[in-house]
Amino acid sequence: MFLYVSFSLVMMLFIKLPVILAMTSILPLYVLVLHLVIMNVGLYEFTRKYGVRYPFWMPFKVVITFIPFQIMLGLSALRAVYREFTAERGWEKTEHTNVHRPPLKTATLKLRRPVS
Repeated sequence: MFLYVSFSLVMMLFIKLPVILAMTSILPLYVLVLHLVIMNVGLYEFTRKYGVRYPFWMPFKVVITFIPFQIMLGLSALRAVYREFTAERGWEKTEHTNVHRPPLKTATLKLRRPVS
């Protein structure tokens, strides 16, 4: 966000663009604001449906945590692409031994005559 604002200020003061190009260059900011509004409306609807009080400070908290969350999502996606390119497809967080599942009952075949 800081870089976006910095580049915007530099472009406003020093770069002359046609009006249409200048108007379309702000579209990412419109998408960001729309995403924040939709997220807050969805959170409000969720709290209303389940009978939970929607705190007054919640929209401010969403605005503060939105950009770091988007950065984290982007870095996670880049990490996933790197792991896919290097063929690291294993599970790395916990060991899965399927202890929570009951053992499989194997079927035994009973033959009527011996196999020769």
